[in-house]
Amino acid sequence: MYCKTCGNQIEEGTAFCPSCGTKASNAPSVGNPEASQGRTGKRINCDSLAKGNLITNSIFGIFFVTIGAYYLNNLSYYNYDVEKAMGILFIVLGIFSIISAVVKYLIYKERFLSINEHGITGVGPGTHDFINKKFNILYKDIISVEKKKLTKVILIQTATSKNTIAIPQREVDRSIEIIKKLMQAHKNNQSR
Repeated sequence: MYCKTCGNQIEEGTAFCPSCGTKASNAPSVGNPEASQGRTGKRINCDSLAKGNLITNSIFGIFFVTIGAYYLNNLSYYNYDVEKAMGILFIVLGIFSIISAVVKYLIYKERFLSINEHGITGVGPGTHDFINKKFNILYKDIISVEKKKLTKVILIQTATSKNTIAIPQREVDRSIEIIKKLMQAHKNNQSR
């Protein structure tokens, strides 16, 4: 069977494409890790992170542009140069905030995490937040899975790397639970 999105070959019974994370057409139902004799899959899109970031930064951008326009509109004779500089500074900050919000939105909307019976695949932040990086982590390679304190980030450590995956806050604990259960199931299958 081949992925309808990227053309990568997919094993029978796999819920998601290990390359791009698209749901397989004849995939088993998603849900409880114990269901379907260990076959499971969960895909988490980061659209809500992208939209939240876009809205927040846009509001700040509009706020800064408004303050800058106020300064430029109400220039006084005594502080003309200072008020003009402040107005221009606020407008530049506002425009930068709006542009960075749009750029981050375009980057974040491509991010996802796919948990399946073989491992974890997806697209997440690379070394810098503005660079997306594909990852494919097999359960046999995972040393530890944990939630970074007070964040929406999962840290997956393998022998060769540390992978951080930012996903919506409401999905973090459940995702870690599923990953740990699948890791345990994989270990049990290996020991047989």
